[in-house]
Amino acid sequence: MSPSASEYAWFEDNELRSMYCMTYIKGLTPREFLARLGVTPYPDQEGLKGLFSTHWNAPLVIDDHWQFIGATQVLGHDGPWTLAVELNGWIGDSGTYMEPASAATRALSHYQNASGRASFNWWEDGELRTTFEWPRKRRGSTPDDLVEAMQRVGFDLSPQGQDPGQPGKIALAEELSGVRVTAELLANSSYACGYFGPLPAVYRTARKEPSPSPDTGLHPSGDEARVDGETPQVLRRRSLGQGLGPLLPPSSNTGQEP
Repeated sequence: MSPSASEYAWFEDNELRSMYCMTYIKGLTPREFLARLGVTPYPDQEGLKGLFSTHWNAPLVIDDHWQFIGATQVLGHDGPWTLAVELNGWIGDSGTYMEPASAATRALSHYQNASGRASFNWWEDGELRTTFEWPRKRRGSTPDDLVEAMQRVGFDLSPQGQDPGQPGKIALAEELSGVRVTAELLANSSYACGYFGPLPAVYRTARKEPSPSPDTGLHPSGDEARVDGETPQVLRRRSLGQGLGPLLPPSSNTGQEP
């Protein structure tokens, strides 16, 4: 039996509601997914409170030029999946990161920012199959392949149909993955974590925990060695003279209901 948008009505009152991104990756462990993204490892956090505390209170004050992500293992169709959570983040909405991260597997994400822009994305083996902000304005290589699944979970795609919002997108993600997200799952999971951007001050001052050892498979060496914890993304963008840039979602998945 398919899930329904009404079963996710609780999300409208959840603390993640106003700005978040959730990403689902089939068959990868949390650490494998984070490695594909190229993040710098950060200590595991317990529960959603741990993610919030780190995101808002840890000394990551570096002109907003950073992204923080936590990932936990969950069960879905045909075995394990990884569920990744970002607070005020957009990595799971970005083809730049998700196309390579979804190689040889399936990835799904739903996202909303503080301005109210929201989206759903489905990647298959690096290909963006379907993406939409408004349910009747779908794009991707197969924009109509999810129509039946969308209708099963409560999307009314008629011209007068009402958008079920984020509850509908979460129900659609469950329909395609088998991953049942609950408030308790989000609140109580242990999250493997990582970040993009310069090394947090807590590591630079060594006040709380030792600096994480860089993964030589993710970080360059020699002439291209990172400086003070710079990630590969920072190095690549610095080499182009661009910097990391502000926390703005990519412009590729934009659109507006006429």
